[in-house]
Amino acid sequence: MNELERYYINQPEEIKAKLISIRNFILEMEPNANEVIRYGIPTLKISNKNLIHYAGFKNHIGFYPGAEAINVFKEHIQNYKTSKGTIQFPNENPIPFDLIKKIIEFRSKQIELE
Repeated sequence: MNELERYYINQPEEIKAKLISIRNFILEMEPNANEVIRYGIPTLKISNKNLIHYAGFKNHIGFYPGAEAINVFKEHIQNYKTSKGTIQFPNENPIPFDLIKKIIEFRSKQIELE
C-alpha cells in the first residue's frame, strides 16, 4: 500500500468519498496530472508543478490553490472560510464543483504560463 492509498483509507467514509469525488473531478479535467503526497496531503501536479492540494478534516475539506487563486476568486469564495492560500469547504455542504472547475482552469493556465 502506498502513501496515497494509506491517506484515503485512514479517512472516515463520508470524507473519503468527498476527497475521491474531488480527485476524480480534477483528473477528468487534467487527465495527465500526477497524484502524489506533498506536505502530508494529496496533491495533483502538472508539468511537475503543484496544481492543487486538498485534504480531509473533521468539519471541512481543505482546498489549497495558493494565494493568487484566493485573491482572484475572492468574490466567489466569500461564503467560505479562507486564509492566504486555503479554502475550507464545510463537510455538511455539497462540493462546489463549479468553483473547483474555475480554480483548476485558472491554476492550469497559471502553470502553463510559468
